[in-house]
Amino acid sequence: MTAGRKQRVHKNSLEHEVKLRRSLPPAFPWPAEAFRFDDEARQSRAEAIAATVWRNRVPEDWLPADKLQICLFATTCVMHQDAQGELANSTYLVQSEGSRMARPNPLVAVVQQLANTCLSTARALAITGTQTSRKVTVQDHAKQMLAHHPHESATEKDLPRNERGEIDYSELLM
Repeated sequence: MTAGRKQRVHKNSLEHEVKLRRSLPPAFPWPAEAFRFDDEARQSRAEAIAATVWRNRVPEDWLPADKLQICLFATTCVMHQDAQGELANSTYLVQSEGSRMARPNPLVAVVQQLANTCLSTARALAITGTQTSRKVTVQDHAKQMLAHHPHESATEKDLPRNERGEIDYSELLM
């Protein structure tokens, strides 16, 4: 090697690992007022999920209330995983007591409710990607179509309208 040349650090080297660890944001500070599992294994799974969410942004970008939302998301995800595992080990239909009729396992509703809570909390934390309504998405799609097809002389005035004069987005999806 020549004297003035800088040596390149290999991405699998120990130096690179040390630099990477120093550049990671601090561990997630689990708030004292947040729910904690009594079972240490479940709590450690929740803390791992919370730490993953926490590392997705710079700590200064999180609001103080977001810490509790992250805890809610993590604990709900752990409960959802556990309920999904229990449901996988049982049947989806159970027989009603005193009747021959089969009914859905009540655990199905629990799993569905926990999944909905996970998704809504993830949306509140903005960790699911872009947050757009279907109407905004279709509007953007219509504008992109007009922008990418300049040979067609369509403008926003030419878009299909309903009886109230609003743009009929269902027509654009066909």
